[in-house]
Amino acid sequence: RAVAAAPPTASDPDRAPAYAVQTIVPDYWLPLVPQQTAPESLVFRLAELSQPRPGVVAGPSRPDPELVTSRPRGRLLTEGQWVHEEEVPREGAHLTRRPVVARWYDGSWHTWVRREKNAGAGESSSGLAFDLVRPSDPWP
Repeated sequence: RAVAAAPPTASDPDRAPAYAVQTIVPDYWLPLVPQQTAPESLVFRLAELSQPRPGVVAGPSRPDPELVTSRPRGRLLTEGQWVHEEEVPREGAHLTRRPVVARWYDGSWHTWVRREKNAGAGESSSGLAFDLVRPSDPWP
């Protein structure tokens, strides 16, 4: 039988709910920002993401928390490169760079960097949300 969940009773009526301007996005989440190049054409460019360091909250004692800028670890897209909109499927894509070493018929070694694109695991979310009010006591 189903039991209806009742809202929790506040243990301290003077305790106000917590307010957050925005949530923290994981540092591996690097946005592709749309940019219009022609009246009917969009391209996506890699953008830097600056956000407060996790665990640092702005307040009277710290009006401007330290900002952290996330940058990619590799070089899949360099400055000035872009991605066509149709190249990013709805389920996402995993891009990987892998070093390759091969031996030629004359015994010489050749190296290069291979790039792979695989389908993502489905739609995902960065968890970014704005103007959140969290109750002071969590739900059970």
